[in-house]
Amino acid sequence: MKRVLLFTLLISFIGYSQNPIQPNTPNFEDGFPQDLVEKMKPINLEFGDDEMMDFNPTKKRDLMEPQSFQRVVMVQNENDISYRLDKWVQIKFIFDFLTFKDDKLFDQNGNLTQDITYRWETESQSFVPISKYEYSYDENGNRTLYIRYDSYDSQSFVPRSKYEYTFDDNGHKTREVNYSWNTESQSFIISYKDEYTYNENGILTTTRTNWDIESQSWFFLGKSENTFDENGNQTLSINYLWSSESQSFVPSMKFERSFDENGNQTLYIDYYWNSESQSLVPNRKYEHSYDENGNQTLQINYNWNLESQSFVSNVKHEYTFDENGNRTLSIYYNWDSESQSFVPSSKRETSYDENGNQTLYIYYDWNTGSQSFVPEGKSEYTIGENNFYVNLKSYIWDSAFEVFKPGFRMDVSTISETETNLVREGITYEYDTNFNTWIELEGEEFKSYWYYTKESSLSTNSVEPNSFSIYPNPTKGNLNINSSESLINPFFELYDIKGSKIFSKPFNFSEPIDVSGLQPSIYIYLIKDGNEVKQSGKVIKE
Repeated sequence: MKRVLLFTLLISFIGYSQNPIQPNTPNFEDGFPQDLVEKMKPINLEFGDDEMMDFNPTKKRDLMEPQSFQRVVMVQNENDISYRLDKWVQIKFIFDFLTFKDDKLFDQNGNLTQDITYRWETESQSFVPISKYEYSYDENGNRTLYIRYDSYDSQSFVPRSKYEYTFDDNGHKTREVNYSWNTESQSFIISYKDEYTYNENGILTTTRTNWDIESQSWFFLGKSENTFDENGNQTLSINYLWSSESQSFVPSMKFERSFDENGNQTLYIDYYWNSESQSLVPNRKYEHSYDENGNQTLQINYNWNLESQSFVSNVKHEYTFDENGNRTLSIYYNWDSESQSFVPSSKRETSYDENGNQTLYIYYDWNTGSQSFVPEGKSEYTIGENNFYVNLKSYIWDSAFEVFKPGFRMDVSTISETETNLVREGITYEYDTNFNTWIELEGEEFKSYWYYTKESSLSTNSVEPNSFSIYPNPTKGNLNINSSESLINPFFELYDIKGSKIFSKPFNFSEPIDVSGLQPSIYIYLIKDGNEVKQSGKVIKE
């Protein structure tokens, strides 16, 4: 079992890391990642010149909008030459019996337009399609259409569901219509519709109606009412279900949130509707604390106790960060009802180099006998030129000798590289403890392929300059923003060159933005009006 887990950890990390623009290393705070093992098996795969594999840098969770990321962050040199990712193919292998292939296409703005998944069939020795997704976008990058297809014995794609979206001039979604496929009529049939109304701070009310096939008319299903603070943070949300008996909306759930002055969520409470008491009853509560840089350092979760009519502690998470905002320590606790205290459960330690690349990861479990953390495993990463990982090793803790013993290793090298093509290969080894030597694992090689379109700063996809001035640039402490253009809901977002968000906060033109706590580097900024990106560019912190 540990072999599978450690190998999964090793391969998954490679899958996320081998990218010309390195994203943040994955966070394993909840134990081993559940990502599929991304590597090639010896199934005589032949890739054409237009195929590639591996991670799509524009679709990493929690990054800025895809088009902004492509047009601003993916700058490869001082001449502002960018490389647009058009297509990627990823092989995902699970143990020895299941292999998948994902084939994705992107438009010129970095939006995903097609995603086809295949399963390897051993009998025919070929990939067989199992699902397909199609997407369309408007000129502002808002997704307007989503269609899902499944593939059955007919070896053809059959529609399954469809979503249509409309947006207002501010990029707010105003309507969502869901359709399901009817096999008899061979057409899409309306299922439900969501309609959104807004105030100046965002969503105000969401109403869901269902389609009645017999009467060919809409009928109410539910409604959500939302309240926001002056910074646009959602502080209250109440969900209702439609009662056909009373012909009115009946509460079903409620959510309360509190935020600090920097927009960090400090409190979350949810409630459910109790039909007996005809009231909303508390269910869960989360408390969060942050350091001066906005990094979450503490989270405590509570569950509602009906007998005591109070919240009872459940779990606690503690986090420590380095000066660059990288999480270096995570400790997890469970609540012990007997001792009425938190008892440690597990711990994660992580180290990074000066460029923010993860170089070490150690995980521990709590031993109740010794009342101490006991190591379970360790991973080490060596970084070469251009922030590429060139060596990865995983270790297993030997409790008898109290040492880490080598488990797996991967040596990664660049096979070929051109202006628009990059091929990397990783060779995997397993450590033989009997002979204290590394044994190459045949058929467990890892390969990655990227194919890009080269774009100059004069292309139509370049960011339009500059209706806002930001100064001084370079800066040692504060940034000032000046413009003759007025904004309704101004936000300033800052990212590092990997696309990781540093912060997002509302601003006004009369007050400077403090960046004195940042490390000297080049950063990417976005000036936004609500969800709309008004301007983006580079800031140098000295």
